[in-house]
Amino acid sequence: MGMKTTGKRYSAEFKAKVALEAIRGDLTLAELGATAIVRRVQIGLLGHGSYWGTIDGHVGPETRAALREFQKLHDLKVTGTITPQARDALKIAIKKVRL
Repeated sequence: MGMKTTGKRYSAEFKAKVALEAIRGDLTLAELGATAIVRRVQIGLLGHGSYWGTIDGHVGPETRAALREFQKLHDLKVTGTITPQARDALKIAIKKVRL
């Protein structure tokens, strides 16, 4: 179940809502899993205006392109991958879980 709209324009209110969703709370890998982390990153990129694709939790070509754009705009190493620095810049906190 992905979130997709027909156009490439989102209201400021919608962007603010998804940006807040991306940064709300401390998250753990156990609570989220990889797919949910990717969704949070996609939502964060959407809130920053770098991503217009489906919020599906999969790192595809659109997500990688958005990550490269975001990383370039924020003076991060441009990899097109979800790096700790990109997560930090998007304010996505992940706690390490000890088993």
